[in-house]
Amino acid sequence: MRFSNLFALSVVLTAALLSACGTERQGNTPRASQQGPQLLKRIATEPSVLSVTPDLIAPDCTQQFEGELIKRQFSRSYTCTSVERLTNTVGIHISAKEAGDFFDKRWSTADAANEVIAGNLALRPARQDSLKVVEVTDPGAKIGAPQERLFCASFTDHSGAIKATELWGTFRYENATVEYTAYTEREPECANAPKLQAMARALAAAQLTRIKSAPLVNQ
Repeated sequence: MRFSNLFALSVVLTAALLSACGTERQGNTPRASQQGPQLLKRIATEPSVLSVTPDLIAPDCTQQFEGELIKRQFSRSYTCTSVERLTNTVGIHISAKEAGDFFDKRWSTADAANEVIAGNLALRPARQDSLKVVEVTDPGAKIGAPQERLFCASFTDHSGAIKATELWGTFRYENATVEYTAYTEREPECANAPKLQAMARALAAAQLTRIKSAPLVNQ
């Protein structure tokens, strides 16, 4: 099996396992949306229904894997002409606060993001000491979610011959969280990966649009 295919399957299977470890831990940073009176609503739609279909990302994308990973969390992976692999995981939480705490625990700092990505890489056929993670969140290119971050990881296989770049993005909308990745061996530097950035943004934007279409119900 190809290096990229092994990565894709392991991302889909391990992302939820790693994310499930800390859903109970509370974030320390209060969000503006939690201050003052508010009408408590939440998305109740199944995450599998909200997941993006390949045609919403780009015409050249096809779906590879899909499945429910843990309760209320659903993942899909895609392959496209311009990048080897895209994945996204949609999670529906009990409340917006739970979703925000989940987001904060995993992605609010560079150290937290590095821990998430390194933990995932440890289960993949990659050289652990080759990993470099940088934040590439661009305020001018955000998709419009209340919370969103984007990180870039570069690493090699065990031989050092294959260099890979993978974007790790995440956002929260209401009580839904999304974690997505875009992987390529064609643009092996985070500082110069325009196609990877474009495809990751297309996936994230399509996913946010899909989630925003879900009806809100009283909590």
